[in-house]
Amino acid sequence: MQTIDYVLFRSTGNVVKPLAIKLAKDGVETVVITRSSDKADEIKSFGAIPAIGDINDKEFLLKTLKGADFLFVLSAFITLYNSKYCSRIK
Repeated sequence: MQTIDYVLFRSTGNVVKPLAIKLAKDGVETVVITRSSDKADEIKSFGAIPAIGDINDKEFLLKTLKGADFLFVLSAFITLYNSKYCSRIK
């Protein structure tokens, strides 16, 4: 089976955690982004790879997303016309 890279945002919430567990169980290489190093062990426990960093850090995102086939983002609604966020959505 070919490994497919997934990167998931929102670490251990009610949607991302079960998704990460399912992907890992299916043998899919899965990276889970979290801001908290305290969550690294939990992420590893369900077979995913933790990526500790801030999604507002361009270099962190470039490094983490490099080579990923899929990106899953689950986020609260933000005002998209806010220039702080619009500059990052490209």
